[in-house]
Amino acid sequence: MSRDASPLRGRVAFLVGVRRSGTNWLRRIVDAHPDASVIPAETYLLSHGIAPLRERVRHGLAGSARTGSLHVDRDEFLDAVRDLCDRLLTGHLDTVDHPVRVLGERTPDHVRCLDLVADVYPDAAVVHIVRDGRDVARSLVSQTWGPTSYREAAEEWVSGIEAARRHAPRLERYLEVRYEDLLADPVGRVPELYRFLGLDAGDELVRRALAEAEVPYNVDPASAGVSAAKWRGGLAPADLREVLDVAGPLLADLGFDTSAPARHEAPAGPRGARARARQVARDALGRLRPDAPVERALLDRLDTSMGRVEALFEDLASGQLGDLERHFGPRARVRVVRGPCSWDGRGPGAVQRLAGELASDPVVVGRQVRGDVHPGVPGFTVVGTWEHGGAHHDRVAVVTCFGDRVSELTWYVLPRVADRDGGAR
Repeated sequence: MSRDASPLRGRVAFLVGVRRSGTNWLRRIVDAHPDASVIPAETYLLSHGIAPLRERVRHGLAGSARTGSLHVDRDEFLDAVRDLCDRLLTGHLDTVDHPVRVLGERTPDHVRCLDLVADVYPDAAVVHIVRDGRDVARSLVSQTWGPTSYREAAEEWVSGIEAARRHAPRLERYLEVRYEDLLADPVGRVPELYRFLGLDAGDELVRRALAEAEVPYNVDPASAGVSAAKWRGGLAPADLREVLDVAGPLLADLGFDTSAPARHEAPAGPRGARARARQVARDALGRLRPDAPVERALLDRLDTSMGRVEALFEDLASGQLGDLERHFGPRARVRVVRGPCSWDGRGPGAVQRLAGELASDPVVVGRQVRGDVHPGVPGFTVVGTWEHGGAHHDRVAVVTCFGDRVSELTWYVLPRVADRDGGAR
């Protein structure tokens, strides 16, 4: 199918930006609109999936013997890639229970491959959120997975914005949103964003988005909450100079004031010396890489548990029930609740019994149409609906993880209930 005939033509919006620039906050604002739905996780579909594939094909000389590539017509390749990406993105729509006008995808790294977006999704909308590079550098270094120096963090910010601006002219629908402007004037900026995406911007819809935007959700262990200029209290003067050495020209070009100091120096005298010493200690603790704040350990644990839960359901979806034990601890408890009947057990025998019951369960043989995940530490709750045999089947799984294995699983088989038209689901 050609890109012009895509079922998602004009409906996809890519939300991009250098890491720690507010893409997740932007996602929540867009997702708050009832006619939009944004994929909850970063997909890396183009940056890590299609970009390496593109390197393996060539469109020039068909008879070339260059190792590691094969020839294919450019338009045919791009149409095939679009078909694949459409199918993958539509997988999210299959789990949404309301009509969707705009399908959003949020992967920060896509800011570096907008040329590929222009090739595969020329009809898509691209929203690029730009944040003060000093705040981005501060936040990046605070992450366990981030750069270890402020210079490296500043280089990441500069290269990402320059890559986006280099390829932006190729995009039919491109909007650059300033994080600080959106934060300072959400009442005026959110309607502009919605209109750019082709969404209604009525007062009630905007109020709904503003309520979501005010929720102080953040995964910044050094400074939670949504706010601007965190760098003023989070960067020491020497760290600020390191950032400005790299990012200063671009910051000035973007209109940011590069003359502002990082923080006021502590007053002179013994009290000032003690205050300065405490600040140095806080700075040092903030830069300890893996084990500094408790929040980092919790985020790491949450990520490990989420990976195990996903791997378990991946095996269920593919019918791989013979090795379910690999997901469970040696003394894991398994409990199955089916109406008034239930059973529970521990260890490999209980896991094998669970596998036997699941062999004919719609979770394994059906198609998932809804899958809500409510993460927590140490327990996850998964609420899903699967379609099989013309009916819908609801399941709830409460999963507790200890380390990187499931320590307890309770599987609820909910009864089918009548639809409004009298059918069963």
